[in-house]
This record gives sequence, structure tokens and C-alpha cells, in this order.
Amino acid sequence: MSWSHWCFIVNAINLGVLSAIAISGLCISSQPFFIPSVLAQPSNSMSHSVKETPYNVGRRLMRQGKYEQAIALFTNLIEQNSELTEAYLERGIAYVLFNQERRWDFPLREQVERAIADLSLVLDREPDNARALFYRLTALEQLGSDAAAEQDRATLEALHPTDLETAYFRTWGNIDMVEEDETFYAAVVQFPVQTPQDYVYRAYYYRALGNNEAEIADYTEAIRQHPDFVSAYMERAKAYFRQWQTQLYKLEDGELEELDDDDFTPFDDADLDDEATLDIEDFSDFDDADCNAALNDLATVLDINPNFIAAYWQQAAMFVEQRNRQGIETAHEGAIAIDPLSGYYHRGEDRERMDDLQGALNDFSEAIELAPNMAVFYDARARVYESLGNREGAIADYETIVRLTTAQSGSPFTDSYSVLYRAYDSLLHWYQDRGDLAAAEIYATGLIEVSPNEPGSYLTRAMLRHERDHYTGAIADYTAEIDVVRAVNNAEIDEWLQYQIVDGHSEEAVDQRRNALLDQENPGLSEPCYGRASVWFALEQYSQALDDVNQAIHHFSDSIGGINQIACPMEDEVSLTIHDFPGCSAYYELRSRIHQQLGHPDEQRQDYALAEQFRQEYVESIQDMCQPFHGNH
Repeated sequence: MSWSHWCFIVNAINLGVLSAIAISGLCISSQPFFIPSVLAQPSNSMSHSVKETPYNVGRRLMRQGKYEQAIALFTNLIEQNSELTEAYLERGIAYVLFNQERRWDFPLREQVERAIADLSLVLDREPDNARALFYRLTALEQLGSDAAAEQDRATLEALHPTDLETAYFRTWGNIDMVEEDETFYAAVVQFPVQTPQDYVYRAYYYRALGNNEAEIADYTEAIRQHPDFVSAYMERAKAYFRQWQTQLYKLEDGELEELDDDDFTPFDDADLDDEATLDIEDFSDFDDADCNAALNDLATVLDINPNFIAAYWQQAAMFVEQRNRQGIETAHEGAIAIDPLSGYYHRGEDRERMDDLQGALNDFSEAIELAPNMAVFYDARARVYESLGNREGAIADYETIVRLTTAQSGSPFTDSYSVLYRAYDSLLHWYQDRGDLAAAEIYATGLIEVSPNEPGSYLTRAMLRHERDHYTGAIADYTAEIDVVRAVNNAEIDEWLQYQIVDGHSEEAVDQRRNALLDQENPGLSEPCYGRASVWFALEQYSQALDDVNQAIHHFSDSIGGINQIACPMEDEVSLTIHDFPGCSAYYELRSRIHQQLGHPDEQRQDYALAEQFRQEYVESIQDMCQPFHGNH
């Protein structure tokens, strides 16, 4: 994963009007990260009594979340004057926001491409326009053009904030800053507030600093100045609801669990922390003031814009948390009436969270009927089939995903990483279990195509090829796996060491630590090294086999019991890494056989004894783990 993402900056534009951003309330469980949405806001100096120009009408429509109407209006303005850069900017943003609100999981490709075209035109004329950069970045990510998106993100991250708008966009453009830089947050809240939108920006930072009261106060002020400010209502509803949630989830030590964006949509893929407990089953003893305030804000949003579907999904999320099935159904019925495709899909997700698997299956099937070429719907239904124990149904849907990908290469979300990865992974294991290793290898190849830089991808195909005695291919894949694991490990080391430079360590000291870390054990290398050693042994290349099995043993663990002590890179402390099973008897057994072939009897006996010792320890550890269960029967 796996949200990872976001940024922007708002520039002053024509007619003395300041364009701005507001955080959308759309919370969808499969959405890896929450992306802020931009709504145009008049400056404080503009009075509602001032006659609105067509351009300002369009910006008001944006503020109210009426993106389709705004697109039509800005299109009309562009037809009248193709030099109106601001109209291209607002229309491009409207295309992105419409997809963000309704179709995050399966965006309309045509609209996303139009957004990129509009925003690229703006950037040709204004290369440093941060709003255009951010929304083009978002659109490019929706299409899977990550390399191009990274270029826009780098440009945004190079900006130096001097006001709330710029700071807000730069924060979303630098994921490390989003997660970690509280010092920056504290500085930003001291920036002057110049527009109603600035209150929304500042509220974000108050939230990051844990000041819920100040956060809600800023949303309230933004709403006071613009009573039709849809995103301010949505964000205030979320803030109220988070306060209500803190009454429910507590850690065992009595401290309140910290909640983030993903927690607002309850029972997401991460679910609750293992240590979290639901204190009560009866909600009657709770103060519902915050919950009611959140529901009131969502109702106001729907009064302003009855077609703002995200408000219905927020309602449904709250009702899921309350176990209010009738409320969930009513909210989703409202969403389905607006957009049946998205509506069925998201109701299916909530029904799945509530363990209504048959209802979820029906909803995902309805979505497939409406859009039979959308892989994300088959992925969702396959997941439910698996939960119902219908593996054949799941496999049929996974095969459809692969077929769609082949037929519609480049279609949005047909080839998304998570959807395709699950499909290929499930199919290769299905055929492997059935003994069809040739078919399993085909899907293992697909897995590599989806995730060529993911540790484990090449290893799976290497093992299949090894089992089929395709030794040349197996060696190539084991070698590729070793290279990938090392590359990922080196990148993680370099990223971590950058923080040490920031923390005041000298570059020379950091370089020394880098070299030490690169020489340390890396458990991810043990299995591919062992696999390649086994192939070399089968090919009677015993010296190469010995080199690889030595590496496998080195990277697995140097200590009996599978506990590897590793010094923390910049400190004298010691951390422990516990492997999944004790010892590495297979590794020593293979080395014993290699020594036998090389004529090393003493080494052969020593390794054989170690293999037997580790095997016995493994058996005893399994017996110890099973004993409590046996004692209960």
C-alpha cells in the first residue's frame, strides 16, 4: 500500500476574487487518502448585494457543490472567450471534484482527461499556478500516471508558504509534512486570516494540533460568512462526529484512541485496533449533542444541494457507527436516487461491514449490471463470494477482472494496483492448489507486471518454475527477487538516514551507518537465496549453491530460536526481530548435502546436527502453542 499524496495553493485571480479550497466530506473506505476539494470563495470585500457576474455565479455553484452546473457555465464562458484562463482553471477543477465526490473508486475517464487538458492549458500560461498543479496531479493519479503526478508534486513542494492558502496546499503536497510536522502546523495557525476560506484552511491545522474546539470555531465562522459553504458544513459535521466517536472507543489503559480520517468511515479495511474495545452496546446513555449537530450539518448540506451525494454517504457512515440499520438504508436510498452506480456500490460496502453479505452481494451485482466493464465492482463481489465460501464465484470474478484489463488496457481503475494484484494472486493460488502449475505461472507473471518492484512477486514465479524444473527461469526470478528486496531495503535505509542528517548527525557518520546497515541481516533475502541455492544444487553447481545457502543462513538469523539482535542504526539500543518460526533446519540440511558433495565430512555432520536441532525445536514450539487449546478439550 496505499494511500500515498497531496497538495495545493490558491492564487488570486481576476475580478478581485480569491479562489479557494475546501475539504470534501467524502469518506469512502477504499480511498487510501482523503483528498481536499476546492470550492471557490468570494473575498471578504465582496458583498452578497453586489451583482454577480456569470463568472462569480460559476464560483458560487462550485461553493455549493453543483459541479455539473458549474462545468456548463464555465464552458459557455470559454466559448465566448477562449483566453479566459480562470474559466479553464475552474472547469478543470470542477471535473476533478465531480469525480472525487461521486466516482473516486471508478472515475469517468473522459472527465478526468478533460480536467488534465484544461489544467495543462492553465499551466502553459501560468507555470506556477498551484491550484492547477494540484488538481492536475490528482487527475493524473486517478489515471495511474504516477510519474507525471510526481513532477507536479515536486513543483508544489518547492513552494514556500507565506499565507494559509499556500501553506495548506504545500502540506497536502508533501505527505511527510502531513503526517509529522507539528512545528509547521503551529506556525501556520499564526498566519493572518483574510478570506472565509482561510478559516477552513486554519481549521485543518487546528485539527492536526488536536484543538477540536478551535477547529469547529473556524468552520463556524466560515459558515457565518457564507451560509451556503457546503464543504465547511461537511467538515464541521466530521469534527462533531469525531468528538462523538471518542466516547465509544477507548484503549485498555483508559486513554482515548486517536482517530484519523479513515476512522470516520467505520469498519474500514484496517478495522479497529486489536486493543480497542466498544465500551457499550446501548447508546442511550451517551450525550448525542455532537452526533445531532453533525446530522444537522449534513441535513443543511442537502437543503443547499439535494444532489450532493457525499452528504448521504456521511450520514450512512454515522449510522453504521450507531448500528442504525434503518438510518443506513434511508441514507443509501437517497444516494442511489442520485447516482445508482455509485449508490449500489457504496451501500454494498456498508452492508458488507454490517455482515449483511447477501445484501452486499446483491448490491455489487446491481452495480455490475449497470456497468459490466468496471473491474472494481467484480473485485468487491469476489471479496464477498470469498466471505460466503463461494470460491468458484470469486475466481470467476477475478478472471473477469483480468479479461477486462486485457481488453481495456489503461482504463481507469481497471488496472489499479489493488484490484489487479488481488485478482492475479487469487488466481495463481487457485490453479496452484489444483495442480495446474502452468496456469499458475501465467498469473504469477501477471502479478509481476502489476507489481514489478514489490518484494515477493518474483519469488512466487521462481518457486513455480523451480517446481516445474524450469531451472534457468527459476534462477532468473530468484535473482530478480534478491535485487528487488535489496533495492527496497536500500531505499528505506536512505530515507531513514535523511532524517538523521536533519537531526544533526554528520554526513560522515550517516555514511558509516549506511554501510553498516547494508551489511546487516535482511530476512527478506533468506528465502530467495535458499531457493536459488537449491536450483544450483540440482544443476550440480555446488560452489554457487554453497555461496547462496550461506547467504540464506546469514540473512535468516544467526541465533537459535530465530531471534536476531540488530543494533538500532543511530543508537546503542538493541531491538529484537522475532521470525515466524524458530531455526532454519532446511537451510542447514541443504548445506549439509552440499558439503557432502564437496567432500567436507566435518561440515556435513555439523550442519546435519544443527538441522536436526532446529527441527526438534520447531516441533516443540508448535506443541507448546497447541497445548492450551488441547487442554480445553
